[in-house]
Amino acid sequence: MASEFPKCEFTGVDVVPVMPLTIKPKNTKFIEANVLKGLPFPNDHFSFTYTRFLNCAIPSNNWTTHVIPELIRVTKPGGYVEIMEWDIEIYNPGPLGRRLTDALVENVKSHNIDDKLPEKMVSYLQDYRNLRNINHEFQDSPIGKHWDKIGTLALNNSIYAFKCCESKFSVEFGMTLEEYNAHFEHYAKEVDEFKSQIRTHRFWAEKI
Repeated sequence: MASEFPKCEFTGVDVVPVMPLTIKPKNTKFIEANVLKGLPFPNDHFSFTYTRFLNCAIPSNNWTTHVIPELIRVTKPGGYVEIMEWDIEIYNPGPLGRRLTDALVENVKSHNIDDKLPEKMVSYLQDYRNLRNINHEFQDSPIGKHWDKIGTLALNNSIYAFKCCESKFSVEFGMTLEEYNAHFEHYAKEVDEFKSQIRTHRFWAEKI
């Protein structure tokens, strides 16, 4: 986006310093901050404020007490707030994909993460009187190497999510870590066979 709109200024925010320090457009900067502790910007600062795929990092109650209020606060009147999230469920999973997805859903719920957040987001946004023109769209994307680069990226992201829980899931599945991780070669073939998909949601609204 920074390259496409060179006359705009872009600020990236993350809770850990994972942003590139050298390779970046001149109109871009990165800072380390935690939205749950407040964003380090004044009120009415940005014309466009957005988040991407924070669900698994934000306890369910903090969306309405911290995240959405902060996004609105730092956005100028007439500017837009956008939130993009994904369904934790995999659509059209095979047997292994279903088992892994069910385990992932139960795991996030045990950490007070809302596995149904996208279903509630429009209602959350409607509760704020200083937002109008609330919109929602979703898109289904295939998982698998036989698709385009998006399919390969979706496959790698889903495997990464499952591997992040390998210590817990391997015990639940009655496997060693080696046995658990060996299943991902089969999983990669299974998503192609069953034409598995992920669903992403985009919500946006104008600040009054």
